[in-house]
Amino acid sequence: MNVADLQSLYAAHAGAKGLLKVLKDESLKNVFLEGLLGSSAPLLLSNLLNWELPRHCFIFILNDIEEAGYFYHDLTQVCGETHVLFFPSSFRRAIKYGQRDDANEILRTEVLSSLTTTSSSNPLIVVTYPEAIAE
Repeated sequence: MNVADLQSLYAAHAGAKGLLKVLKDESLKNVFLEGLLGSSAPLLLSNLLNWELPRHCFIFILNDIEEAGYFYHDLTQVCGETHVLFFPSSFRRAIKYGQRDDANEILRTEVLSSLTTTSSSNPLIVVTYPEAIAE
């Protein structure tokens, strides 16, 4: 069994069909998913790129940098790096230490640039965590 087979199994699940129905509802702006363990969330959500949805940018905010990093890695393994972006904090450690990380600042700039120039035919998935959003 390969990754494409797993994606098709997840896409056929009733929960995935319910999620698609919820995402097509224009009145909903936020969706909170729970109960997905391990790599099941990235496998299920990798189908977002294949579904024709009214919204074409998805932002996943995970609890911390470690969870966000694992989630991002799993998504890039399943979807490729073209449509999946990581939005990190611009600091090497906590903001209170004031140690900026130039590489992370470049990544942040690339994500923001992609968000402003994205077209409706190119969906984007942005993975981040609260500290990065707080900046």
